[in-house]
Amino acid sequence: MASNMNSDRRTFMKHATLGGVAMSLPLAGCKSGESPKTEAAAPDLSLPPSSKPADWDAVAYNTSRGAAGFIPAKYMADISAPDGDKKHLGKHLPYVPELDASKMMEGMLPIMWGNPALGHAKHPNAGRSEANPEGHWYNWIRIAIDGQPESEVETRFDNWPATTDAVNGRIVAFEGDDPAAEDGKNTVYLAKLPAGASAAKALRIWAHCLTHGEYVDFLQLA
Repeated sequence: MASNMNSDRRTFMKHATLGGVAMSLPLAGCKSGESPKTEAAAPDLSLPPSSKPADWDAVAYNTSRGAAGFIPAKYMADISAPDGDKKHLGKHLPYVPELDASKMMEGMLPIMWGNPALGHAKHPNAGRSEANPEGHWYNWIRIAIDGQPESEVETRFDNWPATTDAVNGRIVAFEGDDPAAEDGKNTVYLAKLPAGASAAKALRIWAHCLTHGEYVDFLQLA
């Protein structure tokens, strides 16, 4: 019996591929004439958009990206709480402060986190401690010109309230001389600008807080 079945199958496959062209057989679960259904691919959130979307909403985008694993789950609970968009997520969005010219460095962009003008809480910073051996600061900032991902440059910060000479990032105080004042809310990060950056071009800021994960926004230089 098995021999006859194998013979019938060989005969069928011979005719099915006659002339070297395989027959198109309907997929299981599909009616004749129907195309197989495919599920829409989930958006890839591993890389932020290279160009600022027309409907860009930094809070909505970072909330979605955070839920995908780029913000610790424990902190996502704070973000989802009432006023969490301003007290927690907004606290991690970048802005360019009006920094005294004497503290500026050529080719560097001053960045702070949590713009009070938008009602966002200011971002504190803290050095390594027994309670938090890793510390609480931004350890890298990546800046690219809007629409030019190849222009991206990364600036690293290996300590707080002052970096070492092993990295290219620098930290200064917004007011006075102590970046650690106001629980570290007086900290300004100086990050490298991409070549060709100008006031006419927006910048994508992508950065990582050691304690609370990654955040992305687009800024227009004044």
